Amino acid sequence: MVDLVHGERTLKRLHHVNGRHWLVPEAEGFADILVDEHVEIWGTVVGVARKMT
Repeated sequence: MVDLVHGERTLKRLHHVNGRHWLVPEAEGFADILVDEHVEIWGTVVGVARKMT
């Protein structure tokens, strides 16, 4: 998901645990984020375009 958390963009997976929604990072060292009034979900990533040289 493409999200805005406290004004900062982030990419995380959305998980539903015990009746709550969490943004969960793929990379180690980053904390899970509870989805609350400070989180805007902008959309879903469906692909990545990279320049090949």
